[in-house]
Amino acid sequence: MFNRYKTIEKEISMLTKETAAPQLMNRPDYEYVNKIVEQIKIFNCKPTNTKLIEKYLEQVTNWLQEGLALFELKGNPIAAVKQQLHAITKRNDACFKFEPASIGLLQKPNKMHPDGYESICLCHSADLRSIAVSCRVCREKYHRKCLRLVKPLERDVREIICPLCRTEDNDPTGQFETAPPDPPRIDLSRFEKWVSAGEVLPLKCVEVLLGQRIVIKAHEFMAEAWRRIDRELATGGPYLDSMQTQARINFLKSILRRLVGAELELDNDFEANLHSLIDDLDRGPSKAKVVQS
Repeated sequence: MFNRYKTIEKEISMLTKETAAPQLMNRPDYEYVNKIVEQIKIFNCKPTNTKLIEKYLEQVTNWLQEGLALFELKGNPIAAVKQQLHAITKRNDACFKFEPASIGLLQKPNKMHPDGYESICLCHSADLRSIAVSCRVCREKYHRKCLRLVKPLERDVREIICPLCRTEDNDPTGQFETAPPDPPRIDLSRFEKWVSAGEVLPLKCVEVLLGQRIVIKAHEFMAEAWRRIDRELATGGPYLDSMQTQARINFLKSILRRLVGAELELDNDFEANLHSLIDDLDRGPSKAKVVQS
């Protein structure tokens, strides 16, 4: 028992020094430190620096509790936050990819979809087996589960007005069921602030690493989206026929659909600029100019 105590005492001393490491990856792992502290409870006295380590553990727990509040979740903060971050990663990885294979089914190229691909649903999956509804305006197909609606649709509903086309002009008579608003997405700036707070904690945890990856992916997507928009609007000149104009609108909507499908609200100006570009193209393609935020 004495030898075990001395081993843990030495371990606590080493872990305390590692908490001061400038690089996050070199700091002790939260779950490992938690296990060490649990082992200390069998002894009558605590090794030196145990209280300091317990304080560091509490800081990480408080940070995870903040994440629980950010995601509007309940339950065990460690399990719930990690599960939510994995869900965000999976969803955003699908929505933020531009590779054709992640967008949908291979089709013959045409003027509406010159790259030969059609985006499927908000999740950009090629799985059409569970497709149940389509939008009467844009004809986009949707999985029911991916609409993530506040109010579920009736099972016999086959045609709706999707979140991108939801306006009074598109259904003045109220004939078609309109998809209710999605639950509010998490604001990227708030998410980044929470992740940044986790980066300075004395202990590292997998939730911080997952959060960093999500933030990087979101910024890479925005940068790549603007590059593609610039390139798309620079081709063909200002005077386009109706089919070319519609192809541009479809292209911009495909990016907008990615934003709607994602778990993060990237930037209000980003979405507003896309809507503005689409409106300008509807009025006249020569007015559509990119204004990056």
